[in-house]
Amino acid sequence: MILTFFRDYKVKKAPKTKSLLFVNILFLLGLIGIAGYVGLNYVLMTKLAVETALVDQELVVIKTSKDLIRVMEKEELLNELSSVVVAVEEAGDDIELSSLISENLLSVIVETMPSDVQLTSFAVSENNLSFSGEALSKPAIAEYEYQLRQSALVEDIFLNSISSSGAEGAIGEEESRLFSFSMDLIIGGGKHENK
Repeated sequence: MILTFFRDYKVKKAPKTKSLLFVNILFLLGLIGIAGYVGLNYVLMTKLAVETALVDQELVVIKTSKDLIRVMEKEELLNELSSVVVAVEEAGDDIELSSLISENLLSVIVETMPSDVQLTSFAVSENNLSFSGEALSKPAIAEYEYQLRQSALVEDIFLNSISSSGAEGAIGEEESRLFSFSMDLIIGGGKHENK
């Protein structure tokens, strides 16, 4: 028996094992899978970008639609009216809590109001009624105060403030000013100086 430290040539050139071939094929398939995934994502993102652009174009057309503009205006008006309803309901609750305010007093407040005066806020506490409003002229505010003072349901009335906004017109032109005012009213129908 001869001992050699060198391998035989035939042993060195042995074919690759099946496990190494399997690893190489698996690696190649993994690379192909990653490339396919990237390609698929690119295609999907491109398709999504195109669909988004189409939806944006449709939204522009919808936003410029006259019907939509009218609907949005109506919705805005509905929101404003809803806030008025809430204010009226709150005022109604306040009125129910106060035993001094009667239906007759509210009737007087509304009936004595000149046509160019409108109320903007209304608050009740015990036997005091505070409200503010707007008028087209100072004489309209004075007339409203005078008419309220004439009621037997009003003990006293105080005009707290009058302020104006807008511009004065030239001679012969109408004024475009709006006068804001606030009043406090003592309820009770007691004596007052005008009786």
